[in-house]
Amino acid sequence: MTIEGSVKFIYETKTVGYPQYHEAYPDMIDDQTITMEVPSVEMNVYQYFNLFNSFLRAVGFDELNIMQGATGLAFSEMRKDEDMRKVAGDHDLLLQEQHDEIVSELQQEILSLKAKLSRLANPDNPNYTDEEMDAFSAWNGAIPGSNAAVNRGCKCPVMDNEEMPDDRKWVNADCPIHGKKQ
Repeated sequence: MTIEGSVKFIYETKTVGYPQYHEAYPDMIDDQTITMEVPSVEMNVYQYFNLFNSFLRAVGFDELNIMQGATGLAFSEMRKDEDMRKVAGDHDLLLQEQHDEIVSELQQEILSLKAKLSRLANPDNPNYTDEEMDAFSAWNGAIPGSNAAVNRGCKCPVMDNEEMPDDRKWVNADCPIHGKKQ
């Protein structure tokens, strides 16, 4: 059994009712038709997208707009989060919440290293140094209400903490990260 098929894209323009248009732009073509047709037997998804990419370029879209449209399609709110994470991982990309987690971990590591350096510089100091105090009060590596904290299970207010400085956040007592420890 032989299966034959094709994919055809057609773009047509018609200029109607504007005689002054021809006077202002004498080099313009009144009616245009752009047709692209390819055999579609056993085309994979990448070949279909490359075909559509070529068609969009032929009708006047630039590369940046085409890429923005494709990523908007892949990462829209209508998609499942786990599917978007998989696609992002396939292309070595980070989603915003993954970025926030990494930044939070790095900030916590910086505070810890500053505290250690401070202790090495002041080994005989019986009190905690400012750097050590900063490391102790670093919200367990996640600022209350931030995306990184919420992804780790934080139950602190998100909107209330949005505009608050990092050292003055609202905290829920039943939050597993920031609440009172039993």
